[in-house]
Amino acid sequence: RTAAELTRLSARGAIRSVAWSSDGAAIVAGTSDENTVRIWDARTWALRDVWEGGGGEMNAVAFSPDGHTVVSGSSDASVRLYDV
Repeated sequence: RTAAELTRLSARGAIRSVAWSSDGAAIVAGTSDENTVRIWDARTWALRDVWEGGGGEMNAVAFSPDGHTVVSGSSDASVRLYDV
C-alpha cells in the first residue's frame, strides 16, 4: 500500500533534521546548505519563520516539551535556542 502525500514543504538547501511540535501545530526543519531553521504552520502548511542558524550546517532541531522553544545544533559546535 502506498501512502498519499499530503503536501511538500521545502527549502533551498538540503534538510538535515525535522520535528513536529507535540501539540501538532508546527513543523520545524534545519537545513545544511542555507544554515537556517524554518518553521511551518502544520495546519495551513504556511511558512511562519526562517531563522539564521549561524556559521554551520544545522544537524539537529527539536521542540521543547512545552512547544515554546526550538533548539538547534549545528556543525559550528553551537546550540541555539529560538522563541517560537
